[in-house]
Amino acid sequence: LNARTIVQTSKPDFRRHQFGGSFGGPVVANRAQFFFSAERTELDEFVTVNTRGVFPAEEGTFVQPSFNNMYVGRYDQAIDDRHRAFLRIAGQSNQRDYIGTGGTTARDAGSSFAGPRLSIVVGHTWVLRGNALNDFRFQYGKATFQGWPTPFKFTEVGNFSAERVQTIPTVIIRPSLTKGNQSSFLGPEPRWQFKNDFSRVIGAHELGFGVDLSWIHWQNDNLVGAAGTFTFATDAPFDMEQGRVLIRNTLAAVNALEIPQAGKDAIFSGNAKKLLKL
Repeated sequence: LNARTIVQTSKPDFRRHQFGGSFGGPVVANRAQFFFSAERTELDEFVTVNTRGVFPAEEGTFVQPSFNNMYVGRYDQAIDDRHRAFLRIAGQSNQRDYIGTGGTTARDAGSSFAGPRLSIVVGHTWVLRGNALNDFRFQYGKATFQGWPTPFKFTEVGNFSAERVQTIPTVIIRPSLTKGNQSSFLGPEPRWQFKNDFSRVIGAHELGFGVDLSWIHWQNDNLVGAAGTFTFATDAPFDMEQGRVLIRNTLAAVNALEIPQAGKDAIFSGNAKKLLKL
């Protein structure tokens, strides 16, 4: 799980903690009972950024943390000899940070991902007669898939404000280092379900029918690529002023020559034709 990679000089650390518990019992003897269980897992992996000395400020071994929480609870109630009901709630929350970091990928190029989930179910079972049964279920569920450049997290769907856009760093790709990450998306998916099943035994046959109504409201929010990606063939720093300075210095040098203006114009014209390949 924590073997040394080709960019690491020593075996990295590895930490994992997993704990949880459950309990339950009767609320009213032979009538009502409950159960609850929860579990948490914490995982710390370590990744190394190594540019072979080209960008020493970006190098080092960094933690890549993650966690996962899960829980479920249930309550059952025998209302009388013919009616029984239950309530069940289950959920999950998780998060992983600095995904993709390591090697020649800088720590600030890492992204985070989370997929929280929630489910609430209510049910009622009714024995109509000795040979007929009705079973009703209602469920609300919600799952969300979201990613963002670590550590800038947004959870509001459709929020394309300047504040959010400014948290998305430009991606800079060089031979020895990649910086920036534009993974910014959000996709909540709530769901409502109504389900009812009826069955009846008639002699040696069982007759059954039911209704299942579901409504899913999926939303999509995506700002991936909003800040642009630039790829360079060299590790040399990019200076957008460098070309402008060269032009200004060339103009000044030619204008300083003690030659007729026609000669200066010929130099400018010749340089322009070479640059434009005319």
